[in-house]
Amino acid sequence: MQIEIDSFCCQGKGHKQNQDYVIHGTSPFPYIILADGCSSSPHTDIGARIICHKIKKSYEHGLNVNIKAILDSCDNTRKCLNLPQECLDCTVITCTLKNKTIEINIHGDGSFFIEYIDGSYRWYNIHFPNNAPFYPNYYLNKQRMENYKSKNEVFILTSILENEECNIEIEESILKADSFYDFDKPDKIKSIMISSDGLSSFGLSFDEAYQYFSSFKTKKGEFIKRRAKRALKELEKEGFTNFDDVSIGGMYLCHNTI
Repeated sequence: MQIEIDSFCCQGKGHKQNQDYVIHGTSPFPYIILADGCSSSPHTDIGARIICHKIKKSYEHGLNVNIKAILDSCDNTRKCLNLPQECLDCTVITCTLKNKTIEINIHGDGSFFIEYIDGSYRWYNIHFPNNAPFYPNYYLNKQRMENYKSKNEVFILTSILENEECNIEIEESILKADSFYDFDKPDKIKSIMISSDGLSSFGLSFDEAYQYFSSFKTKKGEFIKRRAKRALKELEKEGFTNFDDVSIGGMYLCHNTI
């Protein structure tokens, strides 16, 4: 099975600096790693890069990625750079294809979109009320963790499958170490995309936004970048712009056909 993989990131109109970061690769297996830095915390543009490359290094060394262990390592790096711990205030999404299983891990908020060979599709979006997502970095600071849990009770999962919102308790989410999704039949999947919550800043539903960003003419090379740049122009002509930074990563599974 041939796989095309690509990613794209752009700054939001309401930000002075892009605090999203996304990388992708094919070794030792296909992966996409995305981090969305908190706009009100200092130097999260650097923190997002540190987190992504620490996860990449774990993949390369054949290690199982534990987000708490990753953040511990990132904390040591930010200390060497004399950066505040808040620079690691980032939500994190990873997508991997290994052992015939697609695995998506969402630490905080974000969304993903799956297109099946039969033409059907589904998407999932996780968001938090009051624009206050859970950051894995809170694991490193007991006081910040307790403060967050005292002010936030639920996060919201929206899925096209149920077409309704489902409230999930924060306490339960933290104990389960965030949100994990496994798809063990990649031969049924045509493409998959992950994105930061910036996709919601256009003022469109996630379903509408994903349609703009997934209408590919071709799925070769930098197919995500080409489509994303075209989508931004189309949306701007229609009066829609992204206030927040937007990062997207995608895999196209060729299944011996083009």
